[in-house]
Amino acid sequence: GQLGKVGSKSLLMWDFDDKEEKDVREALLSVQKRFKLPRIFLLNTGLDGFYHAYCFKATRWPETLQILASTELLDQVFFKIGAIRGYFTLRYSPKGKREFRPAVILPSRYKEDVNPYEVCSFVKYWTKRM
Repeated sequence: GQLGKVGSKSLLMWDFDDKEEKDVREALLSVQKRFKLPRIFLLNTGLDGFYHAYCFKATRWPETLQILASTELLDQVFFKIGAIRGYFTLRYSPKGKREFRPAVILPSRYKEDVNPYEVCSFVKYWTKRM
């Protein structure tokens, strides 16, 4: 999976399971506004109602936890596993015949401080389904 670490900081990433896209967008817009975040990229994971989101901003670990904990509808198992491990990961490859589909980019006047082409950290990870 994609490792959410950028040097000593964390890349913001979210996992939403079995949620309506408009509700996920609203939850992300709320934290984006509250924490003055740059653009957020929302992807459908190949199943209706299942989404990953990325924000290319590096944050300190306490701030990462605060932002994710403040996000309504966030998958709680994703949050708990990441908080325990000390980093978050999201699957980036197709699963079975399911492929990621772009959903929406939430615009922002704030600039990213992470180049997505320089995020090259990947790990094998365990999930709630193991």
